Amino acid sequence: ELNNFMKNAGYDADSLRKSIGKKDFNIGLLDYFASNEAALFSMCAMTKQDINEFIKIWQANQNGCTLT
Repeated sequence: ELNNFMKNAGYDADSLRKSIGKKDFNIGLLDYFASNEAALFSMCAMTKQDINEFIKIWQANQNGCTLT
């Protein structure tokens, strides 16, 4: 799934490493999972993240709330 994200976002390995933790990267990662249901369900299952909590975070970001 990482390769799909990198391809869709235009990252190579080096630019991905440099972007981790930056706001634009975080927003892009949220958007990627929000638009890819299979990846979202898989990620939430592997990390024991509540899907509803993820959606709340993503929606708050869409409404201009700051990511922390």
